[in-house]
Amino acid sequence: MVQYEELSLFYDQLTFDQPYESWLAIVNQFSNDKQSILDIGCGTGSLTSLLTEFDQVTGMDLSIDMLSLASSKSQSVN
Repeated sequence: MVQYEELSLFYDQLTFDQPYESWLAIVNQFSNDKQSILDIGCGTGSLTSLLTEFDQVTGMDLSIDMLSLASSKSQSVN
């Protein structure tokens, strides 16, 4: 777990080229009501922060440091 916590320091640098917009399109394709969504394993919240069309967005991760970074990316994410 300690190694995963340490990843938060440079996680965004490692994952900057991920197809977040494509993943967002997939989420939108399968979501019916846009009321709420749970991002399990949200990491630093790069995808989570794009889910603004949902009324309630919640991100979950094992790392407190990752969640802290995710929270700083969007005030509307829990």
